[in-house]
Amino acid sequence: MLKILSIVLPIFIVLLLGYFLKRMRFLDENFIAVSNRLIFNIFLPLLLFYQIALSNFYDVFNLKSIVLMYVAILLTVFLSYILAGFLKLDLEQTGTFVVDNFRSNVAYVGLPVCYYALGRESLPVAAVLMAFNAPLVNILTVLVLNRNNTDFRLFIKEIILNPLIIAAVLGIIFSVFPINFPVFIKRSFEIVNGVTMPLSLIAIGATISFSGISSSKLVIGLSSMIKLGIMPLFIFLYLSWTQGYFSLADKVLIILMSCPTAVAAYITAAGMNGDEDLASGTIVVNTVLSLFSFIIWLKLLQ
Repeated sequence: MLKILSIVLPIFIVLLLGYFLKRMRFLDENFIAVSNRLIFNIFLPLLLFYQIALSNFYDVFNLKSIVLMYVAILLTVFLSYILAGFLKLDLEQTGTFVVDNFRSNVAYVGLPVCYYALGRESLPVAAVLMAFNAPLVNILTVLVLNRNNTDFRLFIKEIILNPLIIAAVLGIIFSVFPINFPVFIKRSFEIVNGVTMPLSLIAIGATISFSGISSSKLVIGLSSMIKLGIMPLFIFLYLSWTQGYFSLADKVLIILMSCPTAVAAYITAAGMNGDEDLASGTIVVNTVLSLFSFIIWLKLLQ
């Protein structure tokens, strides 16, 4: 348990650092906005590309993990709609509730947890899973939040022009057809990659706001239970029953699926007829509770 705490606590201490730096006004809204643009458009794509490109694609590609991930996400969508019906949520709340339950913060939180908990060798595995996660998640987000006014341009923006997807596809091409990078290129990538995960955690911490928690406590609680518990539990139980052990790819998948709701869920809720307060509150509560859920999952996966 102490080993797991020594892995998880530093991650959340850096995340809290971002929160307190924002509260103490060392970070302002402009810095956070610029940091998020840099992380999403430059740093994370470079990290994904580099980690996948340097790996042997046939070693890190795991079809079983991808299928399990897709099944878990689709079952989560189905369960979320059933619960939204029981709760009699309106259209805006329903769409946001569903998206909050399947849209995981795999990039900003999942990658650091995988790296520090499972080691460097987990990063290319996580990167490949992210490459297949992003298209499905973005397509479902557009369909769920924009059901009555599907705009083809949203699909273009969220799928074809998504920097993470582009970087992952390029990384897969370089991985399948290996190209030996010069030493100075490798070292440049290493320097940029060293910045990415700490900056991602600080940026997440700086965006935390508790203002949205006051309303919809029941809905937020259910969302946290589904996001942090039920979705990864499905994969955990299936693998326990069919295999009885967990490979590195299995552990990476469970960690990625147990990540808190992505900050992008708030952005899409704000721009696509969703409930912004519900999205904001869910992100904050999920992020805080994920400290404890990660400890539990890492303990179970030991």
